[in-house]
Amino acid sequence: MAPKRIVGAAVLLLIGLLPGCKKNSDPPVTGSLCRTTEIKTTKTDFDLICDVDEQLRITGLTTTEDGLTQTHAYSYDAAGKLSDPSGDISTVYKDAVIQSVILDGALFAFNPLGQLTNATLTTDDGTTLRYQYTYDANGDPTDIAGKVTDAKGKTEINNFKLDYVLHRLNGLPGSQQAQFVMLSVIFYGVPLTSKHLLNKWVRMWTADGKTFTFTQQYTYDFDATGRLNSFVHSGNTGNVFNLTYSRCE
Repeated sequence: MAPKRIVGAAVLLLIGLLPGCKKNSDPPVTGSLCRTTEIKTTKTDFDLICDVDEQLRITGLTTTEDGLTQTHAYSYDAAGKLSDPSGDISTVYKDAVIQSVILDGALFAFNPLGQLTNATLTTDDGTTLRYQYTYDANGDPTDIAGKVTDAKGKTEINNFKLDYVLHRLNGLPGSQQAQFVMLSVIFYGVPLTSKHLLNKWVRMWTADGKTFTFTQQYTYDFDATGRLNSFVHSGNTGNVFNLTYSRCE
């Protein structure tokens, strides 16, 4: 049983050249700082514009998908806590560290490091998806254990193993802000935040008593400064995600 598409803000797809939290051994972030990133696909009707402030926090998202355009604005208080005027995102903090997020019928829980540990999502057809996350020493999630239960109570397994391009920091805005865990560059239905760019994921799932596996590989193209130009994955090699930047410093 494949994960169902989540409604509302959960279907957003993001990637941008934004630096992550770094240790001394991390690779340098290259390219100029750009406040606006636009992403367009070559085969599907998808366009996204992401705006960030001087601290690289998401302040605006505009998405156009299947002819429908949605715009969201965000702000932050003195402690850096997210304020969403639309009320779509509800957050709980403790000592300035995110503890939980409620978004569009989905509940996300975090550990004291601010890492996503559990997610519960409900789709528009009544299917419930539950995920648990295991991280490596870099802070990248390497194992996602999933359980999918349909409206009739039938349960299937939906697990993932992931590895990363360790010399490239992940620029996905959601990877820098736990409040936006559903802005996933990987696949619908499984939120992800990671420190490095994803290399590939291997999915193992069950359906009707049978077990299946599928591997999806990611390929990235960078300009001379190291800024991401485009990416594509093996699940649809003809659908290229092209990035353009503006308001650069």
